[in-house]
Amino acid sequence: MTINYMHDAVQSIGRSVGVNDLTPNAAGAFELVFFNQLSVYFQIVGETEIELQIRLGEGELRLTTDLMEAMLAANLGLRRGRLSLEPGMDRVVYCGRINTAHHDAASLTTAVMAIVREGLQLRLEGFDRLRAEVAVRKSTADVMSETLMRV
Repeated sequence: MTINYMHDAVQSIGRSVGVNDLTPNAAGAFELVFFNQLSVYFQIVGETEIELQIRLGEGELRLTTDLMEAMLAANLGLRRGRLSLEPGMDRVVYCGRINTAHHDAASLTTAVMAIVREGLQLRLEGFDRLRAEVAVRKSTADVMSETLMRV
């Protein structure tokens, strides 16, 4: 049986991680911490959607055109979510949305965990690797440009 009410969806997510009475705040948001270190932020969107958000990287981030283009290209290879910017900040996040009306309790848990796994993989290695590749391409382009100017 599919989940028809957001309250039931939130309760189902809570029960799947051992929280018997999970309640979002007044803005429709709540946070769960996975593996004692991964904060996953949940936001209710409308009547039937929940968005999960995982912050990637720590500290200052220089958002260059090259990095934003690489993020857009990387989104093509993601299966569950997308790389995005946290509204109002220069912080990169991995986001995924789930339409709760298409799920029962078991499949909702599976969908949440699929997004968490992909986001965790990006947090652990993928986004830093993407940033490093952009930096290498940029430094190589600068060297090539300087070399060509000398010729």
